[in-house]
Amino acid sequence: MNTTTVRHAKNAFPSSKKMVRGKSPINKKLTLSILLVFSLGIGPRELPGSATANPYSQQHLTFNADNLRDGDIVFRRGRDLMSQAVLSQGNSTHYSHVGLLLKSQDGLWVIHAFPQEGTHPSGVLKERLEDFSVADNAAEIAVYRVNALSEEERQHIRRYALNQLGKPFDGGFRMQGDARFYCTKLVIFAYQAAGITLVDHRAEIQVAMLEDPVIPPDHLRQFALISLSHIALH
Repeated sequence: MNTTTVRHAKNAFPSSKKMVRGKSPINKKLTLSILLVFSLGIGPRELPGSATANPYSQQHLTFNADNLRDGDIVFRRGRDLMSQAVLSQGNSTHYSHVGLLLKSQDGLWVIHAFPQEGTHPSGVLKERLEDFSVADNAAEIAVYRVNALSEEERQHIRRYALNQLGKPFDGGFRMQGDARFYCTKLVIFAYQAAGITLVDHRAEIQVAMLEDPVIPPDHLRQFALISLSHIALH
């Protein structure tokens, strides 16, 4: 991808009434799966048909910290039912969840917005990268980087993400406001805080029974307005 970094005003997603909404065919089973998970707060391991014994349980991946930077975008292809619902949108959808990488003296972290999963907390969370990537949750992990990102911009992204910790998950998948987040929205807004627009309305899909259009995690790659580099794959 050879496009130039797009740097715009922070409010890249105005009122939904003014949006040019992208369309994507989404079957009823997918819609119902998404709404079941998020409206009832059911965690993937609690859903009917989820695996009771996982041969990948508690296997961890290792990452070279020297190759990673604040603000890198971490994609995850999940193994649970919710992930399969997201992935069932089509063959071009490869990742089902996304977060932001942060580095600190005590290791590598991912800040991401996640729904209720059993006793696991929901909302905007800070989780160790090794736990975010544990093999019973992740079939695959990929790290992408926005090219030509300055250190100042990285710090804006970092501060914004940290300031959202503890905010609730948005089961309505709305792009307006910053009181609640879903995973893709958190990444988009963090970059907007640095004056960078990751995607436009071509990344949106309209899901039945949801008022606002939704931006799936993998559309940050597929519809990126900026140049991204693939840093790591596990």
